[in-house]
Amino acid sequence: MKIYVVTEGEYSDYHICGVFTKEKKAERYAYLIGGDVEEYEDEDADNPKQLMIEYDRRRNAINVKGTYWGGEDRMQYDLFYCYVPFSERMAQEEDKGKLKDILLKIAQDRYAKFMARELGL
Repeated sequence: MKIYVVTEGEYSDYHICGVFTKEKKAERYAYLIGGDVEEYEDEDADNPKQLMIEYDRRRNAINVKGTYWGGEDRMQYDLFYCYVPFSERMAQEEDKGKLKDILLKIAQDRYAKFMARELGL
Protein backbone atom coordinates (compact mmCIF):
# COMPACT_ATOMS: atom_id res chain seq x y z
CA MET A 1 0.00 0.00 0.00
CA LYS A 2 1.27 3.48 -0.81
CA ILE A 3 1.31 6.18 1.81
CA TYR A 4 1.85 9.88 1.37
CA VAL A 5 3.86 11.77 3.97
CA VAL A 6 3.44 15.53 4.25
CA THR A 7 6.58 17.30 5.45
CA GLU A 8 7.75 20.83 6.15
CA GLY A 9 11.09 22.52 6.66
CA GLU A 10 14.67 21.78 5.78
CA TYR A 11 17.66 20.39 7.62
CA SER A 12 17.15 20.71 11.40
CA ASP A 13 13.65 22.19 10.89
CA TYR A 14 12.50 19.23 8.72
CA HIS A 15 9.51 17.41 10.24
CA ILE A 16 6.52 15.23 9.37
CA CYS A 17 3.13 16.92 9.57
CA GLY A 18 0.87 14.07 8.50
CA VAL A 19 0.66 10.62 6.94
CA PHE A 20 -2.13 9.80 4.47
CA THR A 21 -3.33 6.84 2.48
CA LYS A 22 -4.88 9.01 -0.25
CA GLU A 23 -2.68 11.15 -2.48
CA LYS A 24 -5.34 13.82 -3.09
CA LYS A 25 -5.91 14.28 0.64
CA ALA A 26 -2.15 14.58 1.23
CA GLU A 27 -1.84 17.15 -1.56
CA ARG A 28 -4.65 19.29 -0.14
CA TYR A 29 -3.15 19.16 3.36
CA ALA A 30 0.30 20.03 2.01
CA TYR A 31 -1.16 22.93 0.05
CA LEU A 32 -2.77 24.38 3.18
CA ILE A 33 0.39 24.27 5.27
CA GLY A 34 2.89 25.00 2.47
CA GLY A 35 4.46 21.56 2.81
CA ASP A 36 5.67 18.83 0.47
CA VAL A 37 4.32 15.35 -0.27
CA GLU A 38 6.59 12.30 -0.25
CA GLU A 39 5.40 8.90 -1.44
CA TYR A 40 6.30 5.64 0.35
CA GLU A 41 5.18 2.01 0.50
CA ASP A 42 3.69 0.78 3.78
CA GLU A 43 1.14 -1.70 5.06
CA ASP A 44 -0.55 0.25 7.82
CA ALA A 45 -0.66 4.04 7.96
CA ASP A 46 -3.28 6.35 9.29
CA ASN A 47 -3.01 8.72 12.21
CA PRO A 48 -4.88 11.72 13.56
CA LYS A 49 -4.16 14.94 11.74
CA GLN A 50 -4.90 18.45 12.88
CA LEU A 51 -4.46 21.86 11.37
CA MET A 52 -3.21 24.59 13.67
CA ILE A 53 -4.61 27.91 12.52
CA GLU A 54 -2.80 31.07 13.53
CA TYR A 55 -5.33 33.89 13.07
CA ASP A 56 -4.10 37.47 12.81
CA ARG A 57 -7.23 39.48 13.54
CA ARG A 58 -5.61 42.80 12.61
CA ARG A 59 -4.84 41.65 9.06
CA ASN A 60 -7.80 39.22 8.94
CA ALA A 61 -5.38 36.58 7.69
CA ILE A 62 -4.39 33.06 8.66
CA ASN A 63 -1.25 30.97 8.70
CA VAL A 64 -1.86 27.21 8.66
CA LYS A 65 0.48 24.57 10.10
CA GLY A 66 0.14 20.82 10.37
CA THR A 67 0.41 18.94 13.64
CA TYR A 68 -0.33 15.52 15.13
CA TRP A 69 -1.74 16.93 18.34
CA GLY A 70 -4.49 19.37 19.13
CA GLY A 71 -4.69 21.92 21.85
CA GLU A 72 -6.81 24.51 23.53
CA ASP A 73 -7.82 27.66 21.71
CA ARG A 74 -5.60 30.46 23.00
CA MET A 75 -4.44 34.02 22.47
CA GLN A 76 -0.76 34.88 22.31
CA TYR A 77 0.00 38.55 21.84
CA ASP A 78 -2.21 39.63 18.90
CA LEU A 79 -2.57 36.14 17.44
CA PHE A 80 -5.31 33.59 18.09
CA TYR A 81 -4.47 29.87 17.78
CA CYS A 82 -7.01 27.10 17.25
CA TYR A 83 -6.79 23.46 16.24
CA VAL A 84 -9.10 21.99 13.61
CA PRO A 85 -9.36 18.36 12.41
CA PHE A 86 -8.42 17.95 8.76
CA SER A 87 -11.71 16.61 7.44
CA GLU A 88 -12.87 14.64 4.41
CA ARG A 89 -14.74 17.74 3.25
CA MET A 90 -11.47 19.66 3.11
CA ALA A 91 -9.76 16.79 1.28
CA GLN A 92 -12.51 16.66 -1.34
CA GLU A 93 -12.64 20.42 -2.00
CA GLU A 94 -11.71 20.93 -5.66
CA ASP A 95 -11.00 24.67 -5.38
CA LYS A 96 -7.76 24.99 -3.41
CA GLY A 97 -8.32 28.71 -2.84
CA LYS A 98 -11.63 27.93 -1.18
CA LEU A 99 -9.84 25.78 1.42
CA LYS A 100 -8.15 28.83 2.94
CA ASP A 101 -11.49 30.68 2.93
CA ILE A 102 -13.08 27.79 4.84
CA LEU A 103 -10.29 27.86 7.43
CA LEU A 104 -10.44 31.66 7.73
CA LYS A 105 -14.17 31.41 8.49
CA ILE A 106 -13.53 28.66 11.07
CA ALA A 107 -10.82 30.79 12.74
CA GLN A 108 -13.07 33.86 12.82
CA ASP A 109 -15.93 31.87 14.39
CA ARG A 110 -13.67 30.22 16.96
CA TYR A 111 -12.10 33.60 17.82
CA ALA A 112 -15.56 35.15 18.36
CA LYS A 113 -16.57 32.26 20.69
CA PHE A 114 -13.25 32.50 22.54
CA MET A 115 -13.62 36.25 23.13
CA ALA A 116 -17.26 35.90 24.21
CA ARG A 117 -16.23 33.26 26.74
CA GLU A 118 -13.32 35.41 27.98
CA LEU A 119 -15.65 38.38 28.44
CA GLY A 120 -18.25 36.24 30.21
CA LEU A 121 -20.93 36.72 27.56
